[in-house]
Amino acid sequence: MMKSRGDASFSIDAPIASFRGAGPITAARLAERGIVTARDLLMRLPRGYDDLGRVTPIAALGEVADGSVVLVRGTVRRLHVFPRRLLDVIVEDEGGASVRARWFRAHGSMAKAFVKGAVVALAGPVRAAGDGVREMVHPSNVTAELDAAPAEGLGLRPRYADVEGVKRGTLAIIRQSALAALAPDTAELLPAAARARLELSAISESLRRLHAPRGPSDIVEVGDDVLARARRRIALETLFVTQVAFLQRRAESGAAALVVPAGAAAGLGARLEAAFGFALTASQRRALDDIARDVAGGAPMQRLLVGDVGSGKTAVALGAAALIAAAGGQALMMVPTEVLAEQQARALAPVAARLGLEMAALTGATTGPARAALLERAAAGRVALLVGTQALLDAASRMPRLALAIVDEQHRFGVTVRAALARGRGGGVPHLLSMSATPIPRSLALALHGDLDCSFLIERSVGRALAVAIACVGAEERRVVYGRLREAIAEGR
Repeated sequence: MMKSRGDASFSIDAPIASFRGAGPITAARLAERGIVTARDLLMRLPRGYDDLGRVTPIAALGEVADGSVVLVRGTVRRLHVFPRRLLDVIVEDEGGASVRARWFRAHGSMAKAFVKGAVVALAGPVRAAGDGVREMVHPSNVTAELDAAPAEGLGLRPRYADVEGVKRGTLAIIRQSALAALAPDTAELLPAAARARLELSAISESLRRLHAPRGPSDIVEVGDDVLARARRRIALETLFVTQVAFLQRRAESGAAALVVPAGAAAGLGARLEAAFGFALTASQRRALDDIARDVAGGAPMQRLLVGDVGSGKTAVALGAAALIAAAGGQALMMVPTEVLAEQQARALAPVAARLGLEMAALTGATTGPARAALLERAAAGRVALLVGTQALLDAASRMPRLALAIVDEQHRFGVTVRAALARGRGGGVPHLLSMSATPIPRSLALALHGDLDCSFLIERSVGRALAVAIACVGAEERRVVYGRLREAIAEGR
């Protein structure tokens, strides 16, 4: 027997179209924004709460800070309708104090709700208008809600982010219907053992508490961590699901394009030190050990190398390329700009030669016969390390033994670019080494949630000067800086 839309036994994972207020068009719009089930909608938690536990006298609005959300009640005294442009309603209290409610681009039918002489209740932010009058812009008409409320006010009112293409009122109806589907035995995603160990409430209880605070007293409980505990419970579930998804994706990523025998890393540190002419730091050696262990496994490496400027990330990356080349593979190093690609190629070429690696640079400026010849050498497997910009994405598909993709300054490239650079072919998925001196929250999130393993370079390489940033203000200071730059360039730096 088919259940009705109002049946509270509906599952939280039922399609959003099963709930009151979600017609076919609305359901399609929500699906376009990733809201397919009731769980998807309810996991979009309130951004905050407005305390509408009591009616604020209109005469007292002058003492309320601009932007504060208030609940007012009064009599409609004047109404001004400007078709398709503006609706102005003046609401007064018994003492003659007034507030102006204003809606821009208001639908013509809105004016019917404000009959002169009728008592109305409005909820929304208040501010001082240019003419000195207190006004509320786009407030909600809560007259019916307040008349039906058992107490003086409306309690805590959740505040949500907008969903493009779907009205707030429609979302409220669907949300209320979805909340009614929350049975005590609602399906849990967190393992029972973890919930018991962490003393977490049921998902149904947490979602109800967050979307429908019980009353005005809950505003006190907010500071008493009642709502905070509910948010923590939802956050833990979100983190758990995210980590499982990342781990599942890694498990399904396929076999590595190249498995480097563990013995290939023997003596790598000494060879790098001889090629660079300086001793590796302890953290560089640890990072190389991490990489050697990763590439010796059957799964593709996904590692983020984090280190400040001058900590030696590029030396570790070249060591990884040498490790891959020793096993017969090829490597790419993608950098953000053509200038940096040229600098890297110029600096690394002599070191790569001492390691026995053939290296080349490919950017958007590499055109004509030079580009064709370079791609031919890469396709023949003769280029062990190819440095360049996003132009490498085209070369990657032509390198038959591509086994390592290095992304310099990982935060400059989106997930799609990173995935394209390390895409798998018939021979397996290349290992991925991302590097960043300034990891942004997205990079850290990828590491924390299991998509990337992390290695940290915490010492400065021997002989590397501390990078100092200087802010220059005014024409005179700029003149001095340009003079220093000209001197440095004349010295070949």
